[in-house]
Amino acid sequence: MRKQKITVLILMITLCLAGIWGMKKNTTVWGGVIQVNDVIVPHDIPAVAVEINKSSEQITEKLSQVFYTVYTEADTLHIPVSWGVSSVNMKLAGVYTVKGVLKLPQEYAFEGNENLQVQTTVSVQYPDKPDINTYYRLTAAGIYIFPWLKQENSDSMEAYLKKESGQWINLTEEGFALCEEEGLYVSNQSMVVGNTYSLLVTYDNGKKQTNTLRFQYQRDGSLKIYGYQYSQLGNTGSPAKRIRSYNAKDEKYLSRCAAYAVEIGSSLRKIEEDLKEGVRLRVSTAEKFENTAENPEIILESSWDMSQVDLTKQGVYKLTGTFVVPEGYQLSEDLALPKAYAYLSVQKKGYPQINTYSMPVVDLVEFPMLMAGFSAEELQNVQVYIRENKGSYQKLDRELAEVTSKGIQLYCREVLKKGNNYDICAVYETGSTGIYSFSYNDEFIVNEYWHERNFSDRDEKNLPAIVQKAPGQTATPVPSVGGMESPDTKENYYEESSGETSDNSKNSGQKASAGETKATGSGTISDFDAADSTVTELSTDTVTAVSGQRLLLMLQQNGSVRFEKQGISVTILPEAINTWKVAANDEIQMKIEKTAESAFSLRIFVRGEEVTEIPGSTVEFQTSVFGEILSPETVTVVDAQGNLCAVTWQDKQKILRVEIEKTGDYFLSDDPAGGQTDKTETNLTESSVSDADEDTEAILDGVMTEEVTTEGLSEKQKKKAVKLIKRIDFTGEICGLLSIATVGLILFLILRRKRNNRRNR
Repeated sequence: MRKQKITVLILMITLCLAGIWGMKKNTTVWGGVIQVNDVIVPHDIPAVAVEINKSSEQITEKLSQVFYTVYTEADTLHIPVSWGVSSVNMKLAGVYTVKGVLKLPQEYAFEGNENLQVQTTVSVQYPDKPDINTYYRLTAAGIYIFPWLKQENSDSMEAYLKKESGQWINLTEEGFALCEEEGLYVSNQSMVVGNTYSLLVTYDNGKKQTNTLRFQYQRDGSLKIYGYQYSQLGNTGSPAKRIRSYNAKDEKYLSRCAAYAVEIGSSLRKIEEDLKEGVRLRVSTAEKFENTAENPEIILESSWDMSQVDLTKQGVYKLTGTFVVPEGYQLSEDLALPKAYAYLSVQKKGYPQINTYSMPVVDLVEFPMLMAGFSAEELQNVQVYIRENKGSYQKLDRELAEVTSKGIQLYCREVLKKGNNYDICAVYETGSTGIYSFSYNDEFIVNEYWHERNFSDRDEKNLPAIVQKAPGQTATPVPSVGGMESPDTKENYYEESSGETSDNSKNSGQKASAGETKATGSGTISDFDAADSTVTELSTDTVTAVSGQRLLLMLQQNGSVRFEKQGISVTILPEAINTWKVAANDEIQMKIEKTAESAFSLRIFVRGEEVTEIPGSTVEFQTSVFGEILSPETVTVVDAQGNLCAVTWQDKQKILRVEIEKTGDYFLSDDPAGGQTDKTETNLTESSVSDADEDTEAILDGVMTEEVTTEGLSEKQKKKAVKLIKRIDFTGEICGLLSIATVGLILFLILRRKRNNRRNR
């Protein structure tokens, strides 16, 4: 056994030695040559100034820090450039070109060595006479450096620049040039591409000057030098004081320069300071904006009007900023400065919303939200949902939509596509934001509008079930998405709130709604900017005012128009809207109001004139909106003339759906005794009358002979009948309508009584 172990050990040692011998053999095969894989040629090589009648070693010494970077498989080397300085006449002042090459050590090999030559310039100067006859560039910084021999009193030096046929401008004084011990530094911002300039420097406190360098500033950033000779510094001038242009590149940014979310009742001081500090406009005295020595840019600060913001009301407010012309400058009469716009979303703590946005950088959209009170863990649990072109909602990964203490940051390059329409909302532990709908045009969001999530969300695709507290109530579970109607059975409609919110919390009671969010927005300014619209869009507790352009957009996108106030939703079909003959600048006002515990009112005004005919329209609400409804299956709805409306009870969604043909006042009634019926629709139809021919004849006979009484009716039914009749105006022509309404009402009540009697039997 021991012999076997020794044999194995010897074998292993033999293999190791063989490997070492093989490695040595491979190195020997390559000989002493190390192959170079790549070489990086130096850029922005400095030009140098050397003293006349001195050794040319000055040149190599000043250029000793210029290296080639050499890469091999094992190492990275920095090899100094080998300069050929024999072409420089050190006894004659002037500018010379020197060339340099890469000289690799003998053990290194590189096939492309002959293509690695570089060059720079050398200025031979007198010690007491600085020159600016050559230059080099710091490309990334946009700086041109004109080397000279070291100057002890550089503070007394000033640089002057003159555009062809222009006047001399003091670059040093204007901040475009800096005179240092080793040379002159000039910013490329002092010049405009294509122009020809003259440059000189004065020294010894203006007693002496250099020769004048004449050159053209070319498109590639180089200076094409025409000559360097003495010329006297002429009259100097200062930049003009009349502002004649501004940087048009800033206009797109200024149209939506910022967006904020603030809490109700908070202060706007910090936001005003941020806007004043961060939003500025660059202007110029040139006819076309430029930032040059002759026409340097002037930075205008902004001033902001906060008067339109109502911090007691939720909604989106548009802030307007104007720019202040500094003292000593004048604005040209034919120049109108642009305005800046920012958007402010006033939100209730604990109820964050997505209802405006900004784009601070390319490919990033920020939706400001009031996340005060949310812990870091709660922020991590916020889920962002988005859908494209009315498709299914998709939950966004955190890499695409990051939730921060200031809102949502959406990386739009990965999510949004040009020309598509989107709906976005966020779901948090106790509720949900509203749904923000918009189109994306690759640079900015357009056609945006906001609507509150409510019972219609149950038809939204893939939105999760939500548990949310209604004001003053406890949390109520929402039926799961699986128990909802098919998403295809009903189109999603949006309340047009002009980017603002409506107050559903005051009178609506508790809603078992999918992610409803309560908000207010009284008289706020629209978050929608129609370029040619003169209509001021607003949203109050009961009124929404929109432009015709907005209305037509809603109709185009959704197939119909839906408005909602106080939990009452009204849908109007295109056939009805087409009769209004709406133009883009028309104003449309929609007033929806709960006028009593069992009544609501609908009013529509187009161009200031009231619209009464809205055939095919529907009103929808949950029973919780009207607290007295105990038996929704038996609810009846009549208008002010006593006409019965078709009513449908949608049990799955807990919604009452009323079909109306006109605007006006409507009144609700219900019969608890009728709640035992299995039917889900309680419409009074002609067929229900024909089912009881004998009863009908008796009823009609009673009506014609005025012998009908309320005997046998419950006390509640009697009160309802009296209440309805009292609402009718007993004057003039209304008396005729009263007779018809009374007949219909009594007919309905008696049929109800007889139906109940049959059931009790």
